[in-house]
Amino acid sequence: MKNDDVELIQRVLAGDENAFSVLVRKYQKPVHGLVWRKVGDFHIAEEITQDTFLKAYKELVTFRRGSKPRLCF
Repeated sequence: MKNDDVELIQRVLAGDENAFSVLVRKYQKPVHGLVWRKVGDFHIAEEITQDTFLKAYKELVTFRRGSKPRLCF
């Protein structure tokens, strides 16, 4: 994970909601593209992408620097 992403996550954990928006804008298209390729439906992929970012936001409190990300599909 890049240092700037770690910094953004730390800012989110400190209460900076704008920092999470930066992360979403940075990763929204690649995540949506991956999901779209997997499910084959653009609109369902949008919903899954939104749910993914919501879950990520809720789980940020468990973030540990240096840990490997878990992919749950």
